[in-house]
Amino acid sequence: MRIAGVETEKCPDFRPDPEAIEDKELWSPVGYSWYGDELILDRLCRYTREEQEKILDTHPFFTGVCPDCQHIFTSSPTPRDIWQCPECGGWESD
Repeated sequence: MRIAGVETEKCPDFRPDPEAIEDKELWSPVGYSWYGDELILDRLCRYTREEQEKILDTHPFFTGVCPDCQHIFTSSPTPRDIWQCPECGGWESD
């Protein structure tokens, strides 16, 4: 009976592909990404890490609750509409 698996120190699955056309590395420097065959600069985020976490913790889109009066939103406005609390009317986001 033969046991499945690799029987040697080297795995044949990681050998170079003989059919490969080019022998170029597929790496990208920090801050860049490949888009097709072009290396492009990553888009900068307009919020800091702390601001992103605050938005995730407080915005009704993610919580379903008004951060001011704790009103529970039963539906979401369309993506282009302004989020405004129907209960307190004081919180809004555009």
